[in-house]
Formats: sequence, structure tokens, C-alpha cells
Amino acid sequence: MAAILSSDQGKLLIKGAMVQKVADATGMDTAAIGNETTTKAIVDADPDNDNEDANTIASALYRLSDGTGDVHSGVCAVREGVFKLREGTIEMKDGVIDLVNGAEELNDGTQELLDGVNEYDEEGIQKLKGIIKDDLSEASDTLKAVTDLGKNYTSFGGKREDMEGTCVFIIKADGITMD
Repeated sequence: MAAILSSDQGKLLIKGAMVQKVADATGMDTAAIGNETTTKAIVDADPDNDNEDANTIASALYRLSDGTGDVHSGVCAVREGVFKLREGTIEMKDGVIDLVNGAEELNDGTQELLDGVNEYDEEGIQKLKGIIKDDLSEASDTLKAVTDLGKNYTSFGGKREDMEGTCVFIIKADGITMD
């Protein structure tokens, strides 16, 4: 696995390679070439541009040094962005865990509600339905029979058969309650 260099290490590696190229082209000692002052001195040392390769390399080294700073700034910005992305990913993961937990709670609550509705139906609605159906049918039959008897009952004290009559009973009673 390749080692990852810091931006400063990368700058030094590139600058070292360029210094060596300048040293090879100019015959100068590499220790004297590695700074901006020396690089500028190489360019200024040959006013007639007799050593065009050395001037080109020195100029490129100078521009490379400036560009390396831009690369370093960019790498730092990317690194900062990666850290922010990591933090956001962790936050999103925690949010997903909360969402899953909330969905499980919702599912449990929905099941509990369904169980309660089923219990209400079985123990409440169905019992009332049975009571009403049975009692209402019985009460309806009784009411019909009493009505039929009432139509035929025309006298309380008796009457002759050639007479017509009606009989009505009014009874005052307490209300009926069901336990």
C-alpha cells in the first residue's frame, strides 16, 4: 500500500526533483538551488539568456513553488470537506437509527390499537348486537301478540255480542332497567 504524503511532504518531493533538474542543467550544487532567492538569481545571472534551459527550468521551478501553495490550499479544503462529510454521514446514520426506532414504536402502537379495536368489537359491539337482535326480536314478537290480543279485547266488564266496544288500560309503572 502506498504511503500518503502530507501536502508539505509532496511540495518538498516535487521541489527536490526540480532542484535536481536545475542542478543537472546548470552544473550548480543542489544545496544552492533550493530557495526562491537562488531561483531568481539563476534567472538574473544570465542577462543574455545564454543558458536558456536553465532559465526555463528556474522559471518553471519558481512557478511550481507558487502552484504548490495553491495545491496545498486545495488539499486542505478537500480534507476539511471530507471531515464535514464524515460528520454529516455520522449524523445521518444516527437519524436513520432514530427513524427505525420511531417506525418500530409506530408499528407497536398500531398493533396495540388494532388489538383494542378487535376487543371492543368482540366484547362490546357483538354482544350489543346479539342482545339487541335477540331481545328486539322477542320484544317485537311480544308487542305483536299483545297488539293482536288488544284488537280482539273490546270490553273489561263484558258486553253483549250485538254491541261494539273498545277497552284501553292505562298503567302507571316505574321504568324497566336492564342489569
